[in-house]
Amino acid sequence: MDSMMWSGNLTHPFELNPEGRSWHSLTFITDTRAIVYGGLNQYNIVLNDCWLLTLHSEGMDHEWQEFELSYDHGEPRCSHTACLFPATGELLIHSGSTQPFYETRLKLKDHAEELLVIHFTPKSLLRLCLDVVVTYEKKLRSEWWSVPANLQKVLRDRLQQF
Repeated sequence: MDSMMWSGNLTHPFELNPEGRSWHSLTFITDTRAIVYGGLNQYNIVLNDCWLLTLHSEGMDHEWQEFELSYDHGEPRCSHTACLFPATGELLIHSGSTQPFYETRLKLKDHAEELLVIHFTPKSLLRLCLDVVVTYEKKLRSEWWSVPANLQKVLRDRLQQF
């Protein structure tokens, strides 16, 4: 303020950025796009928001966009892990703490138990069909003989998970 001159553009709207955080996950879903999920903000509040970061090849330009999840994605979490499965286009977010990590052991509740799955590509037709067959297993079980043996094994394996 020594010169009393302003060099910024006052008419340009404030850029949309996620608030500062630690104990979050940052996972690249392509060479130029990454997802930031959850974490602990500067006021020690556990977050459950999801942001898409797009990096542009021209210099240091980048763009943030809040990634709205169309379903309930459970409790806020920090200190979790995330992994991308490129073949299915799914980002899996597992475990983590639902409250600040510095709480005493007596005050800490259980960890986040739900597995959060964020889809970036539509499910394949095979996956959609398998989901339906598993959902209606009691009605369709008698017809499994007509399904190829390798798919019968997939169905049996999926049912053992429940």
